[in-house]
Amino acid sequence: MNNILITTKKELRSIFRDRKTLIMLFVLPIMIPVFIVIYGYMFDNLDGTMNETSKIAINYNLTDVEKEIVKNNYLEIENIKNEKECQEKLKAGELTAYIILKDNIYNIYSNSTESSTVIISKITNYLDAYNRYQGEKYVTENKLDSNKVFNNITYKVHMESNTIILNMIYAIAFTYTIMAIVIASSNMAMSATATEKENGTLETILTMPIKTSELIVGKHMGGAIMSFIVSLFSFAITMIGLIIGKNSFQSFKEFNIIINARTIISSIVILLAASILISGLAISLTAFAKTTKEAQSKTQILTFLSIIPMFISILEIDISKYIYFIPICNYSEALMNIFNNKIQPINIAIVLLSSIIYIGIIIKVIINLYKEEKVLFSN
Repeated sequence: MNNILITTKKELRSIFRDRKTLIMLFVLPIMIPVFIVIYGYMFDNLDGTMNETSKIAINYNLTDVEKEIVKNNYLEIENIKNEKECQEKLKAGELTAYIILKDNIYNIYSNSTESSTVIISKITNYLDAYNRYQGEKYVTENKLDSNKVFNNITYKVHMESNTIILNMIYAIAFTYTIMAIVIASSNMAMSATATEKENGTLETILTMPIKTSELIVGKHMGGAIMSFIVSLFSFAITMIGLIIGKNSFQSFKEFNIIINARTIISSIVILLAASILISGLAISLTAFAKTTKEAQSKTQILTFLSIIPMFISILEIDISKYIYFIPICNYSEALMNIFNNKIQPINIAIVLLSSIIYIGIIIKVIINLYKEEKVLFSN
């Protein structure tokens, strides 16, 4: 046990002395609240543009009713009969959109800028409102029952508070958290294997009275502890970023961001399991590497695995039945579902139980690997 602790301290001491690597490990998580703030500003500004006046052109004359509707939808109208002139002004940026009325069809043209969706929404709101006015006018003139024409159905919208936007924020935030673990584990593994083989220190260590199993467990513990520290830092600033977003941005007000003892404790347990497993995977991948550069390329597979859940969440692919069994992917998915209040205790149990099995297998494999000469020596 004493040899394991000594090895663990040595690995941690080596990474804390490397200030450049240490800074890199803690810089990546800082990007999480930055992304949250950027999204907050972006969605707030998108809501704000709905109340800004947009200039459009039309080739027909507005009625008094239309003029009022247009005004209420923050549209400024310029009457241009020539369609070619409308096209030229749109390209020059003098117009945000234009409408050509032809054969009783309102043809809406807009550019491909970020604000085009907002402009189209304003125009369609105006046309929908005017269409309803025409219908109500017809009903009144013909003495029809307006309720039977316009109110045949009643509906209520019950939207989940965790919207697509919040899911995307969670996906990015927790993917970066797991990526931070991957980077920390990879750096610790490279230092513990490839770097020591390059420097010849691994051969010296093996001449000392220490068992291979003690050496491996010590190195593994060092990597897991460092990864867990980085993950806790990443998780903490993610929570701070979400709280800042909730209190600072109007677009976040509708989000049901769940931060309580249950979510925090569950997340910390998941992060601990992730740190132990990913650290073991990193050591096993770098075991055969003769150089640091080779070890670095081998650990790239862990980075690719860590970003899969983000794409699954954004693309809304449903593989929830299987993802909790997939190493690395299951941790990001579990964290996202914990904060979406969608995860079941059985799913957390699957993640933890599978992690224990995988960790046991990995440690056994690494111990066997380090008994081979081609792993122990660089040449």
